[in-house]
Amino acid sequence: MSADPSQELVSLREEVAFLRDAVRARDEFISMIVHEVRNPLTPLLMQSSSLLLLVKKERAVPHRISRAVVSLNSIVEHLMRRTATLLDISRMSSGIYRLDPSEVDVSAIVSDVVERMSIEAGGAGSTLHATIEPGVVGWWDPLALEQIADNLVSNAIKYGNGKPVEVELTAHDGIAALTVRDQGMGISPDNLNRVFDRFERAVRRGQASGFGVGLWLVGRLTQQMGGEIDIQSALDEGTRIVIKLPTRRMTQSHDSNR
Repeated sequence: MSADPSQELVSLREEVAFLRDAVRARDEFISMIVHEVRNPLTPLLMQSSSLLLLVKKERAVPHRISRAVVSLNSIVEHLMRRTATLLDISRMSSGIYRLDPSEVDVSAIVSDVVERMSIEAGGAGSTLHATIEPGVVGWWDPLALEQIADNLVSNAIKYGNGKPVEVELTAHDGIAALTVRDQGMGISPDNLNRVFDRFERAVRRGQASGFGVGLWLVGRLTQQMGGEIDIQSALDEGTRIVIKLPTRRMTQSHDSNR
């Protein structure tokens, strides 16, 4: 005897509603945890940054202490970026992530990211080489731009096998192009199409730390700002990612859930 189609439909709707509630509860939990972690981290970052400035001003500070302060500040900044990533995941998943565009100087943002990430690069045995065209201005969300640059550079350092990482910013015909290239392990053709999926990586777990969402965030944020991504990679030859964004003011919103 065949099952009642109407009853099956009711059961399916109940299951979908249950899953939707479960996802909502998960996102709310993530958001709560992130805020709980960020609250003590924020003053800690302020103190470590202030201490770093003092160390830079005082030339008589022993090198061992100076290096420890730099390392401490880098660790706190890294934790802050991790919590920001989790919060963005929660917001995008729940559909409440919205851009706040304004006229910004992306040259300054990328320069700040490169300067900040140079410490992390040094810790990985790598160096950052930046070629940044000055005065590249456009209508973007500054926090989204920082997330994009931060995740691309961090990824290049992580998978770059200690080799130099190149960062380039140019602008031409109303398009700003951010290029990040590493000379590391590269990505196989089978994995190239899925590296921008959420919780996906081009390497096996255990080979690198992280949530596997950095490039997913890059893809979503780029899409929301009306941009496009070009990625080229080959195993053992490194990876080159180019983000192209229109400098004009956006005339329509881009849904983060598309």
